[in-house]
Amino acid sequence: MKVVHRLFVMIFCLSVAATGAVLWGKQGLQAIGNWLSYESACAGEPQLAALLLGGINSRPKAASSWLRRHPATRLVVARSRDEELQHIGILPNEGLLTRTVLTSYGIDSNRVTVLPEPQVANTFEEVQRLVAFTKAQNPTPTQLFILTSWSHSRRAAWTAEHIADEAGIKICMVPLTEGEDSPIGWWHTDRGTLDVFSEYVKSLRYGFKYALR
Repeated sequence: MKVVHRLFVMIFCLSVAATGAVLWGKQGLQAIGNWLSYESACAGEPQLAALLLGGINSRPKAASSWLRRHPATRLVVARSRDEELQHIGILPNEGLLTRTVLTSYGIDSNRVTVLPEPQVANTFEEVQRLVAFTKAQNPTPTQLFILTSWSHSRRAAWTAEHIADEAGIKICMVPLTEGEDSPIGWWHTDRGTLDVFSEYVKSLRYGFKYALR
């Protein structure tokens, strides 16, 4: 069954790229990346933003550029669930690591809140923690800006909006780009190709998941 599943995923991913390339060439491939990059417009200066875990990828660097443009915005980060490697000190906790990386890019550590227990294992749990933190603030912000990598932003928005609607908080999704990590030319790098293909597969699953609720 694993072989069949992997074959199906591979065929799906290849068909996405092939369809775009055949029908529209370079513009089609860019459209594939652009669809994943989802930004929800929100008015006013951000009071509170949340960075989805990214201590060991490009998200903190991209987020630091955004935070420098919004010097009054506070940032909150959840902690990933402790795994065996974290316990023995090989892999630092991503929440704490994210704050360290942001500080190295010139962001004041006092602007960054790393949430304590309970820790999170996936985007759904992560957004639940972040929305709960937002609701506990006094006064409670009416908007929560969520920063994540551009390829993850549409799927993350589906999850975040599903949770935040019940809490009465408006989600403002901010897709982050940094250098070559952008919807334009994603097929030029191994990382970009893997990100786009995996996100389309995950988006297909999440689309069915939320459509059936």
